[in-house]
Parts: sequence; C-alpha cells; structure tokens
Amino acid sequence: TRYPALLSERVLGPLRLQGLRLALRDVTVPGLMPGHDPQGRPAPLWRFDAMAGAGALAGTVRDIARYAQAAMGVFEHPLEAAFALALTPRGDGPSATNPTALAWLAGPLFQRRVFAHDGATAGHSSSLFIDPASRRAAIVLANAQVGVSDIALHLMDPRVPLRDPAAGKRLTERPAIAVA
Repeated sequence: TRYPALLSERVLGPLRLQGLRLALRDVTVPGLMPGHDPQGRPAPLWRFDAMAGAGALAGTVRDIARYAQAAMGVFEHPLEAAFALALTPRGDGPSATNPTALAWLAGPLFQRRVFAHDGATAGHSSSLFIDPASRRAAIVLANAQVGVSDIALHLMDPRVPLRDPAAGKRLTERPAIAVA
C-alpha cells in the first residue's frame, strides 16, 4: 500500500480530516498561500514523494484543530489508544524538563504539561501546542519560513512573552570581530 492511501485509510478518514492532504507532485492544495523565505522572497512549495511523512501534509487550521481535539480526546474515535501512546514521554529531550514523546515534545507550562509539534518547510512554518488536561490547543500557521512557536505558546498562556524579532536581528547583525 502506498503512503497516501495508508494515511487516508488509517488516519485522515477515521478522524474526518478531509481538508488535509499530501502536497505531492501531482496534488493541488486548495487555499494554500504561496510560501516565503525568511527574507520575504517567494519560496517554492516542497513536493517530495520519498519523504512525504516528514512535511508534505498540508491543510487548514480547521483540520489541524480537529487533529488537536483528537489528540486530546475531545471526541471518540478509533485512534484514541494511538494518541495515548504518542503522548507518553519516551526519552530525553533537549533538557530534563522537555522529554520527547512520539512526534511530540513535552514540557511544563505553569504547572501544566503541554505537548508541542512544530513544522517547517522552505516557505511555510507551523506550531501546534496542546494541553490535554485543560483540552486547550493553540495553532499557528504561517506562509513564511519563520519561527512561530512563541506565538502558539503565548496563545496557550498570555504570561509567556512573545519573542522580539528586532532584538534577535540586532544580535545577528553585530560584527563577529572588532578590528581596531
């Protein structure tokens, strides 16, 4: 069975995610905005059949919201056990407070455990945070290759400050060495 058929049959169909599709060579993604690189220049849509599972899934915020609801157990569906397994921390992440689960990074957020999954291709970025205990999620989709996880985290809890892009730009534009 080919990956697109398997994905449709076992995940997208059971969760009724009709708007999600693989952006493969021969597939049009309705409503997908053209992407841009970090400098704001147009960027081509990635279309890669061989690694479709690593970033070729495209869709609407409505479909991603339904996926988040499925992950948090908001409605009954046949993939509940798979999501429970996927949200169980499995190993060390970037730090002791951020263990990795299956396709998710876990972390504390003001005495709660939230899970995140970010994505990016040349021209597009995304961030999804879920809080299964409170059944809240935040989704940010961008048609630019820029970091958006701070926005999603801020939407989860406004006490988390937004990143200051100007400050980051000032740091990267400093001379590496000073010549006297």
